[in-house]
Amino acid sequence: MKKWRSVLLFVGLIFVLGACTKLPQEQFSEALTAKQAFHAGDFSMTIDSFEMGEGQTSDEEANIYASMIMSQIVGTKVSGTFVQDQETEAVSLDMTIGFAGQDLPVSLIMDTQSNTAYVSADIYETLMGYVLAYGDNSYQTTPGATDLEGKFIRLDDTDLADYLEEDTTETSEAEDATIFPMLGTLNSDTFADYLNTLDRDSFEKDGDEISHTFTKAELTDYLAYAKEQDPDADLDGLQSMLDSVSEITIATTVNATTNKQTMVVDLVQDDAAQVALGMTFTFTGKESDQSVTIPAAEDVIDAEELFSTYDSWEDSDDDSYDDAETSSSEDWTSFMLTDDEFAALLDEVMSMSGQWSQEDIDFYLSFYQDYLTEAQYQQLVEALQVSQTL
Repeated sequence: MKKWRSVLLFVGLIFVLGACTKLPQEQFSEALTAKQAFHAGDFSMTIDSFEMGEGQTSDEEANIYASMIMSQIVGTKVSGTFVQDQETEAVSLDMTIGFAGQDLPVSLIMDTQSNTAYVSADIYETLMGYVLAYGDNSYQTTPGATDLEGKFIRLDDTDLADYLEEDTTETSEAEDATIFPMLGTLNSDTFADYLNTLDRDSFEKDGDEISHTFTKAELTDYLAYAKEQDPDADLDGLQSMLDSVSEITIATTVNATTNKQTMVVDLVQDDAAQVALGMTFTFTGKESDQSVTIPAAEDVIDAEELFSTYDSWEDSDDDSYDDAETSSSEDWTSFMLTDDEFAALLDEVMSMSGQWSQEDIDFYLSFYQDYLTEAQYQQLVEALQVSQTL
């Protein structure tokens, strides 16, 4: 699957640094293109910022809802370790996805020969715990922990397309516009050659660390350079990313001692919303001769089989679902704003001093009432009143 291949391109991005006697520019280049790739390592991806630009829609409710969702997304982190089998190229990933105060552990094995992923069924029990916490009892007949112990959920292109009811071509095109395929291009010999055309002074060395910040102009220039050097090169990921953003910088730092690479990516989407996104990627390469075993047939569960209870519930004509049961304060606890999120909300209110009409205030209070404690709600009322008078 292209999505998994993109991840592999990223986690294989950093290589052994060259001799210290070489220019920082040359050392930086060799760090990206050394012939001996690491077969294990630690990685992380963190969303540092996520903001709407000046091009917000005229729908005030939609803008407020989008801002709230974005504040929840900031701080999301995916971190873990990987091992790649040197013979079969199969990959084992153990990672934790941290989102909105929750940590979701995920273990999976990727068979790169058949483009198939095997996700540890442990994730099912975790997800069902979240679902049941919201009062949905329709999953009570699903397998228990004992039934799923040591089992894996198989996912391939067809499974994902059927389950998500999406066309694989459209999905692939969407994935091309993500950051991962673009980062994979930085691992090529052609890119290393291109680095030699850049200003030497733009590569800074501080102890064992060498850094350079790539701009959209440089990446666009590289795209033309790569097409000229190799007309058959796969540059769709880079092209799609550059087409979808109005601004992008990638501040890249490599460390000669720890084999760690850090990429700080800041971009602004080239669309009506002008969403600005900031992310930090880290990778530390390690040597490993550990083998990765593809799950045996008897240990594999199809996603369709595992989630059949959900599908039957979703397709049923039962109208007995009671909205009142899920609208209680207990059910909405996980959606309450954290202290940091509430502080950011107050800052947003004060930044718009003098721009609030009474209609705006009434709408704002009504929208956020279900997501705030009584004390927070009173603070918001006072902040809006003060902001209105400034």
